[in-house]
Amino acid sequence: MNRDALRSLLQSAYDRSRWLDALPSLLPGVEVFANPQPIDLPADVVRSAVQLARIPLADDRSVAVLEVRVSGQVDLQRNRAGLRNLVARFMGSPNADAILAFFVGDAPDYRFSFAARTHSFNDDGQLERHDTAPRRYTYIVGPNQPCRTALERLEWLASVGPRARLADLLEAFKVEPLFKEFYSDYRRVFDAVENHLRSSLPDPETLRLFTQRLFNRLMFLAFVERKGWLRFGQRTDYLAALWNDHVSRRSASPRPSNFHADRLAPLFFEGLNQADRPPEVIDPRFGSVPYLNGGLFEHAEDGTDTRASLHVPDEAIALILDPNGGLFPRYNFTVAESTPLEVHVAVDPEMLGKVFEELVTGRHEQGSYYTPKP
Repeated sequence: MNRDALRSLLQSAYDRSRWLDALPSLLPGVEVFANPQPIDLPADVVRSAVQLARIPLADDRSVAVLEVRVSGQVDLQRNRAGLRNLVARFMGSPNADAILAFFVGDAPDYRFSFAARTHSFNDDGQLERHDTAPRRYTYIVGPNQPCRTALERLEWLASVGPRARLADLLEAFKVEPLFKEFYSDYRRVFDAVENHLRSSLPDPETLRLFTQRLFNRLMFLAFVERKGWLRFGQRTDYLAALWNDHVSRRSASPRPSNFHADRLAPLFFEGLNQADRPPEVIDPRFGSVPYLNGGLFEHAEDGTDTRASLHVPDEAIALILDPNGGLFPRYNFTVAESTPLEVHVAVDPEMLGKVFEELVTGRHEQGSYYTPKP
C-alpha cells in the first residue's frame, strides 16, 4: 500500500473491508476470518463487537483484530475508562497477547487502538506475564484528523514486514517520539516567528514574551476547538477555517489585510475577553465564540498588544496555521491527557507543558502556566 492510499484510508470514515484489505500490507501473515467471531461485551455501551482477524507475530505472539461499535451516547474521544475495560475483558482470554481494535461510533472519526499484556523479567531472568489492566495506545483517525503521525508510524511498521514482533507494534504506537518531534518543530517555528517580529519588537525580552503569548493563545484555541466551542460559519475546525477565509478574501480584494490585526486581535480582545458579549452573536471577523475567563486574552501590561508599531505579518502566522506546512495542521490535538493506562498518540495539554519546560521560557503573569499532574 502506498502513502496516498494509506493516508486516504486513515482520513476516511471507518470501512471494515478497506481495513481488512490493507492489514496484510502493514502486517504480513494476517489471518482474516471468513466469518467475524462475535465477542460478548456489555450491551449498555456496545452495539456489536467482533474479532475480524488474527495476526501471528515473529516472536510467537498473537494479535487479535477487533471491531467494536459503541452506542451513540458513548463519546469516543472522552470515554476512555469504559473502552479500556472492554479491552481488558477480552485480553483475559488465552488467545490474545495483544489487540488492535477499531472503536467506531456515530461520528465519522474513530479510535484505532493497540493494547498488550505487560511483561517483565523476574529475579531469575525469566519472562513473566502480568494480566493486569493493559495500557492502551490510541490514534484518533478519520475525516476530521490530520493523521500525519499515524501515517508515518504505520509506514514504518509496514517496512518491518514479516519480522514484526510485539515490541515493533509498541514502537509504532509510542508517544515519546511524537514529543521529540513536536518539540523540535515547535522550537524551529517559534524562532522563525520571532525573526518575523523582530523589526517591530527589537527588545529581546519583549519579543520573546510577545511571541510566547501569541503561541500560548493560539495553542489554547487549538485545544478549545476540539471541544466544539468555536465556530466559523459551519466549521468547527476553527483556526483552519478562520485562516482559510482570510487567505481567500485577501486574494480576492485589492485592500491590504493582515490576519493578526483584522482577525486575531478582535478575536482575542473583543470576542474571547468580553464577559457581557452574548454568545449567540456572530461576528463576521471571527464567527461565534464564548467568553473565556482566565486572563490569557487580556491586553498585556507591557503594552505590546496595543502598540501602534506592532506588525505581525501573515508570513509569521502561516508558519503556525497554514495547511500546507504550518505547525498546527501537522499534528493531532486532544484535550484528554494521557494516563498510565491510556496513552493518546497526539499533542495533549501535558505534552505542551513539557514543551514549555524544555524551552525554559520566562514566565509572565499573563502567560500560560503549567502544573504537572501529581
